[in-house]
Amino acid sequence: MNIFETIKRETEAVAGKTAVVEGEDSITYGRLIASAEQLAEILRRKGVSRLQRVGLLCDDSIDYIIASLAILSLSAAVVPVSPEQTAEEIETVIDRIDVDALVAEPRLRTGGYSDPLQSAGILKKEFMIVKRTLRERPKAEYYRINPAFIRFSSGTTGTSKGVVLSHEAIIERTDAADKGLQITSQDTVLWVLSMSFHFVVTILLFLRRGATIVLCGSRFPEALIEGITRRRGSFIYASPFHYSLLSRTDALGADSLKQIRLAVSTAMKLPEHIAGEFNEKFNFELTEAYGIIEVGLPFIRLSGGKEKRGSVGKPLPVYETRLDNRDSDGVG
Repeated sequence: MNIFETIKRETEAVAGKTAVVEGEDSITYGRLIASAEQLAEILRRKGVSRLQRVGLLCDDSIDYIIASLAILSLSAAVVPVSPEQTAEEIETVIDRIDVDALVAEPRLRTGGYSDPLQSAGILKKEFMIVKRTLRERPKAEYYRINPAFIRFSSGTTGTSKGVVLSHEAIIERTDAADKGLQITSQDTVLWVLSMSFHFVVTILLFLRRGATIVLCGSRFPEALIEGITRRRGSFIYASPFHYSLLSRTDALGADSLKQIRLAVSTAMKLPEHIAGEFNEKFNFELTEAYGIIEVGLPFIRLSGGKEKRGSVGKPLPVYETRLDNRDSDGVG
């Protein structure tokens, strides 16, 4: 099972439809798939192969999505490396995961030997590839689970650790999240979050369903306002910070969200005053979602008004919950 092959199969009927919009640039589903396959062939010739761990250091863009899909199509594992981190933090991620290779924008990582990726006609950005000598091979379990992504956990309940997500798990989790989000090919998704931290359950789900994704993060808030007014977005996936700014801008009137069917707040707890300001201006109740790298997106609050604010809602149908009242020492 492979998530790229799943997306390719599920979007055959919408090959001519716009998949991603970035400023004035856009790409159709057919071109997105073809570009990923072309880049995959280049990566294969550079030595990237099945089950290798490939770091991706790139700003959010159409190219980020193409590069991720290319790596996945080779059944290698994507290791997102956030350009928002310091140079030291970037090197820590690369070293701790002990990646086989790093695909990066040269301006985001300097020093050391690198090989340019000759990808004219596929990518707009310039990329390089850095091959690494591993300290040791992964344990046998890694090879058994069909790895697709390796992400660092938040570390809020213990030491941050690498979490391996299989292709099967991603397909299951995107299906599970869609029980609540209900994405369709008619949706235009307005995206402002970091792909390095928010990609697996959301971007891959949007692609599976043939939605159009409008990237609004690089020119925020102007791009998001344009997404609402010009692109006529139907679905917003953002943080409380973004919704707070929308509430305060004079560029949007009270009826600006009439075509928005769902606005999801995630990444942190939604403060009551932000939810209240947003509802007061637009007469629109934000939906809260709670995601965890280890298990996906188990909670989405889809109903209830002001009285339900602060709640993450009920578990989505495929999830089961268990209350554990043990203390930090594991004693009940």
